[in-house]
Amino acid sequence: MLNFLLQMGTKTIMRTKIKPLLGLLCLSIFSIGLKAQTIFDVELVFFKRLDATGQFNYLAKEAHSASRQGYSLKNPTRLPEDFVPLKRNEQKLEGVYRRLRASANMRPLLHIGWRQPLNDKEQTPWLSFEVSDLPEKKGLQNFIGNIRFSRNQGLLVENIISGFKAADPNFVIEETDEQTPEPLAGYFELKENRKIKINKLNYFDHPTMGILIKVTPYQATLEEQEALEAQ
Repeated sequence: MLNFLLQMGTKTIMRTKIKPLLGLLCLSIFSIGLKAQTIFDVELVFFKRLDATGQFNYLAKEAHSASRQGYSLKNPTRLPEDFVPLKRNEQKLEGVYRRLRASANMRPLLHIGWRQPLNDKEQTPWLSFEVSDLPEKKGLQNFIGNIRFSRNQGLLVENIISGFKAADPNFVIEETDEQTPEPLAGYFELKENRKIKINKLNYFDHPTMGILIKVTPYQATLEEQEALEAQ
């Protein structure tokens, strides 16, 4: 009888010790999974329209609405801490980029991707990019863009992209009572804030340009999970 009571007491003590250990183990595994799931790959394809005509209702102000930021998508050394540029074999929109290149109406000018942690909007910096096209190509020629992916009651993408084309000095305006400016001369703006879905192709459209964005949860490797666990 005494031996039975001693065995029961030992089992009770072991259960009392094991439960907190199991709880800590589960919490550790959950924390690793949470960190892995709050890292995302963001991929962007920017293109301009070759068939755009004078969309005067979309004219921006006297200058670019977007501006150069301290962090540049086209310069890996100028990305925020914990932001990493995606290698070409990690990008998933290469096929989309090639199809746009074959289009008669659209001309892609930028395909880029990066990996970043998901933070609140106020804690997420803006990223910028600049691209230009050849002067002889149709459509706008110079672009500057700002973009930010953050958490704000969901997954939010904010973007401001300004496109510009100088007026052609050889363009002749007919002498009429109502003179019209040269089509596509001036500043145009694509500006939109939108909640997006992961693993989906998100399209931001404008009569003169557009962007395609895909956001994918990053799956940490075993080595990265072990590093997180060590931390």
